[in-house]
Amino acid sequence: MDIRELLDEKRAVFELENGIQRNTQEVFDLIKDLTNQLCSGQQDAILNMEGNTISVAAYNSMLGVTKLEDVSILRDPELIKESGVEALKETTNWKKVALQEERNKYITGLIVFQSKHESLGIEQEIGRLYVNKDKTVTFKGLVGGNRIEIIESNEIDSRLPEILQSTMEDAFFEGCTYWE
Repeated sequence: MDIRELLDEKRAVFELENGIQRNTQEVFDLIKDLTNQLCSGQQDAILNMEGNTISVAAYNSMLGVTKLEDVSILRDPELIKESGVEALKETTNWKKVALQEERNKYITGLIVFQSKHESLGIEQEIGRLYVNKDKTVTFKGLVGGNRIEIIESNEIDSRLPEILQSTMEDAFFEGCTYWE
């Protein structure tokens, strides 16, 4: 392989990573706008949006949303066909995954949803939202049974508000303790 081929491959991987980061940022910005709309005029909800973090607090409970800065390979067997998981596990070379069209859709950005209940001392991850090169969003809810939703790029505006609202409900009401 000559240096020109190597540089062309590096450029292709660089452009893929940048595209995924751009798509993830666009989805995160939409989450920010939707959160702002949901909390607008709600005096008992404290909204904070700084950088890659959103938090909504009310009555000792909080929803936190964080956009991670990097991209990575999705390997969750609940979100990928078994053959895809095996193919990704046997490939440890980033370039081989990134440059293969059928595999690079599994390189994603990540937005994490968390809840915190101050009075109960409970903090937990309640959902993950993965964004790929095609701006396809995969949401995995982690409370109340695994909830998996795949949202095509043209459906994001219509389906993301419901996911955000249900995630906020999970953050405020899941994880409560019970008397035995």
